[in-house]
Amino acid sequence: VLSPPDGAAAGGSFSLRETLSCWPGVNMVLLTIIIAACAQLGGIGVGCSLSSHRSRSNGWRDEGPEGFDPDFTYRNGSSYRRKLRFVTTKTKTAGPGTAAEVAPAEEEAEAPRGKGLVPQAVDAVRGLFFPESKPCKVLILFSDTGGGHRASALAMEAAFDLAYPGRFQCELLDLWRHHSVPPLNTLVETYQFAAKNPWVWELMYVNADFPMTRWIFQELGNATSFKKFRAVFEEKAPDLIISVHPLCQNLPLRVLKAMGGGKRAVPFVTVCTDLGGAHPTWFSPEADRVYIPSAPIRRMAFREGVPAPKLRELGLPIRPAFWNSGEDQKKVQGKLAMQRGVPSVLIVGGGDGVGGLKNVALATINELGRAGAPRQAIVVCGSNAALQEELGSMNFPTSVNVIVNGYVKNMDEWMAACDVLITKAGPGTIAEAAIRGLPVMLSNYLPGQEEGNLDFVRDHGFGEYSPDPATIAATVEGWLRDPERLRAMRERALAAGRPKATNDIIHDVADFIGVR
Repeated sequence: VLSPPDGAAAGGSFSLRETLSCWPGVNMVLLTIIIAACAQLGGIGVGCSLSSHRSRSNGWRDEGPEGFDPDFTYRNGSSYRRKLRFVTTKTKTAGPGTAAEVAPAEEEAEAPRGKGLVPQAVDAVRGLFFPESKPCKVLILFSDTGGGHRASALAMEAAFDLAYPGRFQCELLDLWRHHSVPPLNTLVETYQFAAKNPWVWELMYVNADFPMTRWIFQELGNATSFKKFRAVFEEKAPDLIISVHPLCQNLPLRVLKAMGGGKRAVPFVTVCTDLGGAHPTWFSPEADRVYIPSAPIRRMAFREGVPAPKLRELGLPIRPAFWNSGEDQKKVQGKLAMQRGVPSVLIVGGGDGVGGLKNVALATINELGRAGAPRQAIVVCGSNAALQEELGSMNFPTSVNVIVNGYVKNMDEWMAACDVLITKAGPGTIAEAAIRGLPVMLSNYLPGQEEGNLDFVRDHGFGEYSPDPATIAATVEGWLRDPERLRAMRERALAAGRPKATNDIIHDVADFIGVR
């Protein structure tokens, strides 16, 4: 007979995480059931290449100046000594269950010979200088589980091409989809099914957070896909690997280490594309550098054992269209055949149109119509063609100019043309909205993965969250009726935006491997 975990009142509610942690048997049984269901309904690929790295203590030691050994021999046989940026980290011990507060201070100095070595980084600094005689071959690992991972990969590829013409040769690789075995090669189908069934997503996400289940899937991926990963790495022969997906750390690093006879020769960096919270599988102490977008992600990386000198908090990689400030709002509205000067709401449901978009759109349009004043609503349905057709055939209040789009390639312009954004809590969309100074009303989120994004928006003061369409509609109309509040939210959004993040990341990567 199962009973509630300690601390849960009889008949009360308790979280899925608490339930699974207290009932490990149920944990495994439920996970097995849901995996089997996903394999039948949408494919599966969750948690295969999962990291089991954890900090081995609840406290953090004080760390002095940390640096890389500047005297090492590269693959081309030459020696290269340069000024290295290393981090002096002052930390205070955190008690059990608390996060350590870390305040890194960077300084450039000549690294002392043979001193201050980070043990985890000794192998990483060997072979990093890249000669000018040939382009650096970069393999960017991703998966199309949502649009953000591919978008980040393409953004970095574009930035490399613009900043270092001819010096980098980038290739995107959906590693699990094309170089794994059934059912592990169905990550995309699994994501699509789970995104439309949040309880499925939460169960898989939470289970992958437990060391035992994480280890099981990690070894499953190793047993079934190690040889295929090794074959593609040997075929591509990259000079640098960049991962922009949480399931592309553990196994690729193991393969690369084996290829080097126990010492990895290919530099490996992780670029985390989550914003306010992230799964532990993003973080491996074995990665040479880990690029993170925010302070909460930095704290999580520390908890997972990533050394301070390897972390760079530079923001989220953003598409080139968002690297510069947007055009004048009225000018863009005219370009998009919108009514100029009319308060406008942009309603987005993600690339696949999920997230209760229909109910949110209808509630918002009707609320705008009740206001009586001229309003505009732009609905972006993504790849949901059926919803686009349905909304396009409806009659709406005459005071509201409604434009229904499918998938759009000029989201930067639609954001520049509008005053408020309603969207699910995807990290890329939130980061882009901040750059455009767009207040955000969040309507939905994926449990676990996107929960931290709610706090990011609220803590920075440029948005709110509600799952209720009526509340969403009333809140947004209230913002439109209060120009001063809207202006203040816009300013706070701009303060949170990081339009230079993509270029900052690729310049740091280039500096790290010695490309000038």
